[in-house]
Amino acid sequence: MLLAHGGGGGSAFESLILALPLIAIGVVLFVQKTAKPIVSIVMVAAGVAIAVGGMTIFAEDDHDAEASPSGDGGGYVSLVAGLCEARSLAGSDVEAAATVFENEVHVQLHDLAAEVGESDREAAGSLLEAKETVEADLAQGLVKGDALREHLDGLLDATVPALRAIDVEAPTC
Repeated sequence: MLLAHGGGGGSAFESLILALPLIAIGVVLFVQKTAKPIVSIVMVAAGVAIAVGGMTIFAEDDHDAEASPSGDGGGYVSLVAGLCEARSLAGSDVEAAATVFENEVHVQLHDLAAEVGESDREAAGSLLEAKETVEADLAQGLVKGDALREHLDGLLDATVPALRAIDVEAPTC
């Protein structure tokens, strides 16, 4: 199933799985002289083309690496801004707050927790607990805006020490 979904290695790995047997069979056929030389040449050329294409043209771009916050913490400014926006929307429009949380905050919270967990496990744990509380609110679907706003406040309160743990100055709302 890993290959069917372009798993861990991406298309470069999958193309190598196809290319290497083509090249090997082409070489074996050429050495054994059991097929016309053109068949061997075509198989080797196809294998090389697939391997080169898989590693260049069809290779996956790692957009997540570019979008993830950098080591200086500058990328976490948008995380705090998204939390502030979600909190301000929670009182009047829970759906909009949920959209902001899912689209702008959720993944970055995981990244922050992972980075903070290396230096301060307690701050990372508090951050993940506060995030889980907000996620539980949003999963219920019937959450009231005031409760969501209160839990987003708690998440903001957990985010500030987490940012301090990695020596990042936390912006304010």
